[in-house]
Amino acid sequence: MAYVLNFRIVAAAGASTASSVTYLTPVVAAVVGVSVLGEHVQWNQPVGAVVVLVGIAVSQGLHRAVAARISRSNSSRSSG
Repeated sequence: MAYVLNFRIVAAAGASTASSVTYLTPVVAAVVGVSVLGEHVQWNQPVGAVVVLVGIAVSQGLHRAVAARISRSNSSRSSG
């Protein structure tokens, strides 16, 4: 079942989106561990989560979209 769902995600949204689900698994596991099991967060867990999220953003091209939106916003402010 998981293989079929993954295949559908790849077909609908692309391989990089499907792989980002895999990268988020450790982040979700850490959140559940803290909230459900009462585990303590160490310094390397939030740093690792940020690295994972930034890596996903870069692989999805979100940094380019954000930069383009900021530049459009700045250009419209300066012209108006």
